[in-house]
Amino acid sequence: MAKLRLDSWKSIAEYLKRSSRTVQRWHAEYGLPVHRFGGDKGPVFSYSDELDAWLSGFAEESASRGGGADDDLKARKRRSSELAVQAGEMWELRSDGNLGTIAALYRRAIDLDPGNAGAFVGLANALILASLIGNMRGASACPRAAEALKRAARLGSDNAEIRCAAAWLRMVQERNWKSARAAFDETLSRQPRSSFALSGRALLHVVEGNLAEALRCIRDAWKVNTLASASNAFLCWAQYLAGDHGQALETVAQSRAGGESSSLANAVEALALIQTGPVAAVVKRIEGSAANDSGNLVLFGALGFAYALSGQQGRAQEIFRSMGRFAGKPAYPLALVLVGLDDRHQAVSCLEQSFGEGSLWSLGFRFDPALKPLFGDHRFESLLRKLDPDRMSHR
Repeated sequence: MAKLRLDSWKSIAEYLKRSSRTVQRWHAEYGLPVHRFGGDKGPVFSYSDELDAWLSGFAEESASRGGGADDDLKARKRRSSELAVQAGEMWELRSDGNLGTIAALYRRAIDLDPGNAGAFVGLANALILASLIGNMRGASACPRAAEALKRAARLGSDNAEIRCAAAWLRMVQERNWKSARAAFDETLSRQPRSSFALSGRALLHVVEGNLAEALRCIRDAWKVNTLASASNAFLCWAQYLAGDHGQALETVAQSRAGGESSSLANAVEALALIQTGPVAAVVKRIEGSAANDSGNLVLFGALGFAYALSGQQGRAQEIFRSMGRFAGKPAYPLALVLVGLDDRHQAVSCLEQSFGEGSLWSLGFRFDPALKPLFGDHRFESLLRKLDPDRMSHR
């Protein structure tokens, strides 16, 4: 077979299925065969056959170096385990602000020990949740999470945690409702007090149209771990979908009084306020929230929606234009503004994109009071049929 030439650290890392930092360290410390064009400072390249030969003998070579190398490997594994434990402790809180740190800790643990299956599962969980609460786009987070779970499976991990993460991906990325339901139910049969599994099952109950069960599962998840900010945010969203807007506002207020800060809860608060009375009376309050949470695109979409409903079409269009400048364009927030402006055709197009991205908001389209003006629209009704719980997958 002809040998393959790899012409950058990135391509070498991808071939070896490691990070660029790891392969550079292997080159510096263990002699990974990497060459340079035009001298010491030229671009790097390597050949696949040389890499394969080096990798196949890496374990034996490390052992032959004696106790020093062996001690180094043990120290790296030990540090990897320590980082994974630290990330796991932070995961128990699951707040907007710590998800990036959690993911970084798990990535560092993986760099130190690529055999740390638990770190791959933890990374997948952090990425999935980041996509749902809006910290990352689903198109970026979900493929990474799927790859992390594949690596964990190759390492022989077959426990409740990996099954739970796989269930989340089947719901969020694949939209395979039946498979997600089976995986969540299996996880909960083994770990009935898994707050992350209970939260996932609650969101699937929303898809199934059973908001009472969704609320029960979310409350159970919160009782298991009252400090997990994400569970509280999911709870106020489910209350909003159920039409209990006053209770949704109370849930947000109580979590805020307890020191919690959640962009998802802030967005739900704005949407619930719009449903509770004259819109003109709550615009100022939503403006204040948007000023304090400037990166919250759904909150800005809710503000544009409120402007449009209160007769301030010019300000609504200004928000629509400003959000349209974002790369990838935030679909659900744009749809909110378009609904307020009575542009149903474009609104449905944005909602179709939101569904395709695997957004949290798309799971509740059937109950979202902000979308009531679209009920009866044949394109929107077609989109709602994709939320049929008996549907295997939309892909």
